[in-house]
Amino acid sequence: MRLSEGEELDDALELFHNHSWVEHKPQISTVQMAELVPVLAPLFQRSRSRVRQEKPKQKVQNRPKAIRQPKEIPDTLRDDVLDRDERTCQRCGLGLEGQRYSLHHRRRRQVGGHSMANLVSLCGSGTTGCHGEVESYRTIAIGEGWLVPEGVKPEQWPVRRWTPDGLRWMQPGDGWVPASPHPDQADDEGKVA
Repeated sequence: MRLSEGEELDDALELFHNHSWVEHKPQISTVQMAELVPVLAPLFQRSRSRVRQEKPKQKVQNRPKAIRQPKEIPDTLRDDVLDRDERTCQRCGLGLEGQRYSLHHRRRRQVGGHSMANLVSLCGSGTTGCHGEVESYRTIAIGEGWLVPEGVKPEQWPVRRWTPDGLRWMQPGDGWVPASPHPDQADDEGKVA
């Protein structure tokens, strides 16, 4: 397949780069697409270079500083949290071996950091499993200790966690210590104290 360089190709490249090609998508088969990709790829690369040359970057004055992204949880801390939590979801008791899980920050990473009191093991991701439920039902999660409200340290906000004996108020740290709920948290019946 041979394409001539001209107005049609420029129009096609412009459509592709502007993402409006989705609306004007030609009906082609996967076999045809497989033939087109190697032919079009160098043309797109050349076009991208040409566009970059035509539109030089403008220097922005007084650009705000980028927000520093928190570092990943160190492997040793990750292992310590998983060992403390016996590799089970602390909300429902599901064993995490072979399951999708998260080390959930009870208080935002930027504020609470990575610490044993701020991290708990939960099944799922931020949108699935117990972690998803914590993120979806934030008011309840705050009451049960899965999220720590502003102005409170994770060390002062116990969690209503799963144990083999049932739900118990406990404070995470190097281990799990029995605790009473904070005055602003729910009691064992789920009512705010």
